[in-house]
Amino acid sequence: MKKHGFILLLTALLLICACVPTPEKEIVVQKDFDHMIEKAKETPVSDTVVLEDGTQESGVPAATPQNTDAPRYAHITESFTGRTDAFRVEIDADVIVPDGPLPIVRVKPDEFNAEKAQPYFDALCSGEDYYPREELETKENLERQIAEMQAEVDAGLPSMDRDGLSEKDVQKEIKHWKSQIKELQERWKVAKDKPENPMRVLADYDWSKVPSYYPLGVWTTDEQAQFTFRLDGEQEENGHKIRFVQSSVLFEDARKKPKTKAPLYEYYRDVTGQTTIPTGTKLTKTPLEAQTEAEQLIQTIGAKDMAVDRVYLMRECVLNEGNEGYCINYLLPEDYEYQYLYEVRFCRTVNGIPVVKPTFFASSSNNSENGAYAPSWEYEELYVRVSSDGVCELYHLAPIETVTTLVEDAKLLPFSDILDIAKKMLPILHEDQIGSGNRVEFRIDRITLSLQRIAEQDNLEYGLLVPTWNFWGVDLRIGEDGVPHTYLCGVFSAGTCGYLPLLSINAIDGTIIDATKGY
Repeated sequence: MKKHGFILLLTALLLICACVPTPEKEIVVQKDFDHMIEKAKETPVSDTVVLEDGTQESGVPAATPQNTDAPRYAHITESFTGRTDAFRVEIDADVIVPDGPLPIVRVKPDEFNAEKAQPYFDALCSGEDYYPREELETKENLERQIAEMQAEVDAGLPSMDRDGLSEKDVQKEIKHWKSQIKELQERWKVAKDKPENPMRVLADYDWSKVPSYYPLGVWTTDEQAQFTFRLDGEQEENGHKIRFVQSSVLFEDARKKPKTKAPLYEYYRDVTGQTTIPTGTKLTKTPLEAQTEAEQLIQTIGAKDMAVDRVYLMRECVLNEGNEGYCINYLLPEDYEYQYLYEVRFCRTVNGIPVVKPTFFASSSNNSENGAYAPSWEYEELYVRVSSDGVCELYHLAPIETVTTLVEDAKLLPFSDILDIAKKMLPILHEDQIGSGNRVEFRIDRITLSLQRIAEQDNLEYGLLVPTWNFWGVDLRIGEDGVPHTYLCGVFSAGTCGYLPLLSINAIDGTIIDATKGY
């Protein structure tokens, strides 16, 4: 599994779905997608002002996607509270508008089978032999596994969580471990001395014989580097088969990563475009050099229509005692020597318009709601991690494929309307999350107009990319000690882990988009 297996999954940041502009209270109804598409067709966007025409209300200049003479970047400053001062929103944000018309596009999931994973394997794993798991079951490796397990059994399984377990339960688990050791000893008798058949063509291998508890993948002989791919999944619920759109490729090379106690990092700082090495990191590459290295890799792979979104400086997470998954970086002294690397995040583009990933960890799903059984569909994600030693990780999740364009040039609401909706909806959506003695502060520093995938009404096979305004920032919870913490970040408790859209607004009809429901 990818690194996020260590992370407490984010719950929905947007708890409701509203269907009228500037509502005064929570409203939950099914959206009328046909009406939205007809509304988008009403007037070409070249005749429609997106940011107030000829004015600079709230500091926003005139601009439309087709008006290339208008500035693409503006800046606005706003500050407001909810019903009390305990909830505050600070907007000090660039407003980023893409060039060209914004379409509505129907898309479908793509899938990484062996053939489609091959270009990634070729680009990432050439020059070194990688083997399927069965090839790595050599006498030497089995001897190591047996020795490690025997030492654990001899010590009484000290690594096992014993909360709520009786001594009888512990002895039962020890017996299970002993049976596993015997099984490994039997396999040792027929094991090879060394691996013999390195992987060259993924499609030539019979992946059906891989045990279900193993990923589909290959490893180096020291098992420090791996390349795996995953197909979409399926499971039954109340007699219905539900598809899980989760296909991915993952490459990791631990030998090129900084040496840390836990393989976890926090999103420490946005360093996009910087040409100097961040102070105190001991990195040997600048953010721009890391970006160039990642872009060259994506070009070699041949992944089309992918563009760099952001470059982050990643800082190691020092976990609490017991490695329970909580990052305690904020408790460490300022002179603590962390390990760092870069993460170059890519996004898909359609005619040059970026497609946003609205949340780090959630998929869109409407499973079994009101009798509907929609697929759980991960949002597409592609990142490359680069250390001083080179590319050490790549992850590409849930690619999409364009089916058809429904509207080439959508009519959009004026930005002033969008801003009014944001001012009303942010307190409605989030003010009730304030705990006793706490304050909540949203700091928004980027507002983008881009495409975002939503579910298509009455259609389980496809999704729609629609123009969407996203208000990016950090959700800070400030306790009685005055120390701000980003909310629902798991191990990412002190960096910009919570940097994601705090509000997503459909640019055509002004409705709120719930990222976890997909509409």
